[in-house]
Amino acid sequence: MKFRFLSCVLGTLALFIGLTAQAQDARVRGVHLAPFSENITDTSVTILITPQGSDEEVFAFPNVTYGTSTEYVNASAGTYTVRIIPTGQEEPVLTQDVTVAENTDYTAVAIGNADTQPLELLLLEDNNRNPESGFFRARFVHVAPVAANINDTLVDIFVNGQATLDDFAYQEESDFGRTTPGTFTVEVTGATGSPVLVSPQPFEIGAGYIGTFFVTGDGVNQPLRLYALPSDPESTPNNFLQVATTCTTASYFQPSTDGQGINLEAIADQNRMFGYWYTFNADGSEQVWYFMDGVFNGDGNAANLTVFKRTGASFDQGVADPAEVVGTFDIAFTSDTTATAAFNITDPEAGLNNAEGTLDLQRLTPIQGDVCAGFVGVDIDGTDGTNGTNGTNGTDGTDGTDGTDGTDGTDGTDGTDGTDGTDGTDGTDGTDGT
Repeated sequence: MKFRFLSCVLGTLALFIGLTAQAQDARVRGVHLAPFSENITDTSVTILITPQGSDEEVFAFPNVTYGTSTEYVNASAGTYTVRIIPTGQEEPVLTQDVTVAENTDYTAVAIGNADTQPLELLLLEDNNRNPESGFFRARFVHVAPVAANINDTLVDIFVNGQATLDDFAYQEESDFGRTTPGTFTVEVTGATGSPVLVSPQPFEIGAGYIGTFFVTGDGVNQPLRLYALPSDPESTPNNFLQVATTCTTASYFQPSTDGQGINLEAIADQNRMFGYWYTFNADGSEQVWYFMDGVFNGDGNAANLTVFKRTGASFDQGVADPAEVVGTFDIAFTSDTTATAAFNITDPEAGLNNAEGTLDLQRLTPIQGDVCAGFVGVDIDGTDGTNGTNGTNGTDGTDGTDGTDGTDGTDGTDGTDGTDGTDGTDGTDGTDGT
C-alpha cells in the first residue's frame, strides 16, 4: 500500500530551533527525497522533533515536500526523536531516533517510497573541510528506491565517460572525492553499463565547491533524477539537475505529410514534455487532434509520451468528456532542427486500430536563444566561505606537510596545532572557498 504522504524531509532535523548553540554543537540539515507520490503536493508532511524519551516539542516544521532541503542549523549533541506526519493527518508514518555528535556536520535524508522500499531516515556525516586551493570536493549517494531487492537497485555511474562507481546500491554513499574544477557530464546506467537511466546536462563545478549528488526518484511516482545539494545554500544548483532543455519547445512537421503537424513544449524543471498532434482520420474525411504528455528519458534528447483524446463537446460550447488514452508517441531529437518519432494509435472513431508508423520531423518555428545541440551547462559556484565545521576547519591537511601536526589532516580542525609548522596557519581557511 503506497503512502501518499510524504516521507518527509528530515530536512527539518536541521531546524532545531530552541536548542542552545554552543561552540562544539553539531550542525544538521535535511532533505526530502522520498518519492512516494507522483503529485508533489501529496508529498507534504509536518516534521516534529523532540528529545529522546520526551514529548516536549522542540520544533515543528510544516508542509515539507519532495525535493526540499534546509540549511545547516546548530544542535546540541544528543539523541532526538523525529516524527513525520502527513499534512492533514495526526498519526506519524515514521518515528525514528537520530543521534548527533558534537563538532560534526550531518545531512539527514528522508528516503523510500513506501512500496519497494520503506520510508526511513538516512543520516549522512558530511566532510565540510574546505578543499585545497584550486580543488572542489563532492560525493554520490544512491537514494532511488527502484526495486525491493537491493541487487536490483545496482547502478553504475560514469563521470566524463569514465566508470567512477560500479554496482552502486541503494543507500550506498561514495567517499568525498577531491577534484579540479571543470565541465562534467554524469551518466547513471544499469549495472551492466546500460541502459542510460539519468544523464543531466553538462555542468560546471568551480573551485571551493563542496556538495553531494543524490541519485533519486523511483521511476514510477517520480522520474529518476540527479539532485545536487551543496554545503553552502548560496551555491548553485541546489535542486534537481536539469535533464531536458526548453529549446526543444517548437512546432514540427513532416514534409511528406504537409498540412499536419505537432506542437511540443518542454517543461524542463519537471523533466516533462507536453504536446498536440494535428492530423486526419483514416480515410481523410475529418480532422483529428490528439494531446500528448510524458517524460524525458536518458540524456534528455528523447521523450516517451502517452497520447490522449477528448470528445463530447461542440464548437465553443460544453465540457469535453474525460481524456481517453489512445496510444503512444516516442520521440528522439536528432539535431537542433530534426526529430524522429514512433507511434501506435488505436482510435476506432478515427478508423485507427493499432496504427503504427514513424515520422521524420523538421522544426517549423525558429530556435529561441541558445542552440539545442548538446546541453546548456549548469554552473556550480564554489561560494563555500561557510563550509568549515563551526568555521574552524583547515584545508585538507596537505598544508601541514611541513609540520608534524598537519600530516594526518585532522589537526586543522582546531586551528591550534598549526603553530608547529608554517603551514598550520591555514587552520582558518574554512572561511575561504571562493
